[in-house]
Amino acid sequence: MIELAPTSALDVLSQLHVQLDSHFRDLHQERRAVAAPVFALEHGLSDDELDRLRTSVRFAVARGFGSHYWLRTWLPFVVYAAEAGYDYLGSDFWPSFEKTTPGWATYGNRGRIRGWFTNFSTEYGGAVPEGAFAEYFTIIAWPITHAVLPVYLQRSLAQLLYDFRTGLTARLLEQPDELGRHLATRAWNYTERFRIFCTNTSLLGHVAVALLSGENEPTPYLTAPTLSRIVEGLSEEQQARRWLTSAQASASRVRGFRSFGSPGTAGTSVKRLPRATDPRLFLRHEGMWNAYAELPNLAVLATGLPEVYSQLRASRASVNGGARSIMPSALLYPGQEVCFAQWPRPDRPFLQLDRGDEETNRILSTRCIMTKGPRWLFRRQGPGLAIEVKGKFVRPGHRYVLIEADVRDGLPVPWCTETAIGVQGVKAYEFTVPSRLSEREEGDLVAADLAVVSHVAIRPVGIVASAWDGEGEVEWLAGEPAMLGIRSDLVPRRAGIVADGAVDFLEWTPGEPELL
Repeated sequence: MIELAPTSALDVLSQLHVQLDSHFRDLHQERRAVAAPVFALEHGLSDDELDRLRTSVRFAVARGFGSHYWLRTWLPFVVYAAEAGYDYLGSDFWPSFEKTTPGWATYGNRGRIRGWFTNFSTEYGGAVPEGAFAEYFTIIAWPITHAVLPVYLQRSLAQLLYDFRTGLTARLLEQPDELGRHLATRAWNYTERFRIFCTNTSLLGHVAVALLSGENEPTPYLTAPTLSRIVEGLSEEQQARRWLTSAQASASRVRGFRSFGSPGTAGTSVKRLPRATDPRLFLRHEGMWNAYAELPNLAVLATGLPEVYSQLRASRASVNGGARSIMPSALLYPGQEVCFAQWPRPDRPFLQLDRGDEETNRILSTRCIMTKGPRWLFRRQGPGLAIEVKGKFVRPGHRYVLIEADVRDGLPVPWCTETAIGVQGVKAYEFTVPSRLSEREEGDLVAADLAVVSHVAIRPVGIVASAWDGEGEVEWLAGEPAMLGIRSDLVPRRAGIVADGAVDFLEWTPGEPELL
C-alpha cells in the first residue's frame, strides 16, 4: 500500500487514483483466467484509507471542483459510489446519496457517475449491469451492481442458496453463469427487489459461487476481503448465517465431482440439462384433506442424458414424505400421483432413485423441487379439490387452504379455522378472504407471508394450455404460442411484460377491459 501523507483532500484523491489504478489492473489480469468481472467494491483499501477517500470525495463535491479535475481522479469516485450502493436499502437511491454527500444536489452530475463506471468496465473488466433493473434504472444500476451484494439483498440470497443446496453439482459450481440461471428460476416467489437483482444471472452466479466457496477457501470470483465482508454481514443475522453455512456444506460435499465432462477438459463437452417441470401439489378432501403431488414426466431427460434415462427405467423412486414408492419406468410417463404420509422435509431432495447413482440423484434434485415453506397456499376448486398457488397470493372473495409446517402459536390469520389433514408434520387451515379487505386484514395476510391481488387477473387464452393452476403458473408444450389475457379492474394505460430478462411495454386499448 502507498503511504498517504498529503496535505489536502485533492492530493489524497490523486494518490488514491494511482493506487486504485494499479490494484484494479492487477485484479483484471487475474480475472481474465476465469472470464470473471471485477467489482469496484473490491478496492482493497484499509478502513483508514476508505475513510480518507470518503472525506476527500465529499470535500471535492461540496466545493464544486470542475469536471477536468474529476476526469483525472475518477477512480475514488467510483469506489465511493459503489460503497453507497453496498449500503443501499432498496428505497430511493439519490436522496440517500445526496444526504451523505453534501453539495451533490448543487454540483453533482448523475450522468458523470455512469460515465465513470463505463470507463471502469472498459479499463478494468468491470461488471456490466444486466436485466430488468438495468433497463429501468440506467444509472443507479451501476453502483448497485458494483456493490456485489447490497446489504438489503444478503438475507434473500442466503435463503435462496439454502433452498437450492440439494441441487448443487460440481458442474454448476464451475459454471457461474449456468448456476445463476438455475438460481434465477427459483427466485420467483421472493421479493420483487430480489427478483430484479436475480435477472442479472451472471452477477448472481458469480456471487453465489464465491459465497459457496466457504470462508477459508479461496475463490477466483471475489477478493478475500470482499467475500469476508459479505459473509460478516450475513453473520449478523443468525438465520441467514445458518442458511449460508448449510449451503456451503452442501457445496463442499459436491465440489470436485464432475458431471459428464468439465470445462476445459480435452475431448469432453459440458451437456446442458434438458428442462423438466417441478411437482404440482394439490389437496383432495376425502373425509379430511389429503395432500398429493403430481410428478413430472422425466422422459425429456432421455434426449441429453441417456445414463439417467436408463436408471429411470430400472429403478424405483422415492418421494420425500410419500406414502409409497414409484415403480420403475413410471416417471417416464405423465400423471403419476403420490399421496403424502408425512410432509416433505426441506433438508432432503424431493425425488430420488432408490438405486440411482450419486450423480443421477443430484440431477433429479435440481429438476424436481417443491415450493419452499414453511407455508403452502392452496386455492379451493370446488368442494373437494384445492390447487397450490405457488405465488402465495390471495384474491378477495375466494376460498383457500393453508398448510403450515413450522407450526407456531395461534392461527395465521384471525378469520381462518383449523381443519383436519391426513399428513404428519403439518397443520391445515381453511379461510375465505373477505370480499372487501380492511387495512388491518390485509396486514394480517401479509404477516402470514401471503400477498393480496385485487385488481389484476391473468389467464391463458388461445390454444389450450397443457397445465394451468388457475392463478400464477401455466405451461404450454414446446413450440406452441404462449398467449395470455390480462384483465384489470382499474383503467391502465399500458402493461409491462418481462420475459427472459427483456422488458416490453404494451399499450392498453382504451375502453377494453382485457389486454391479449
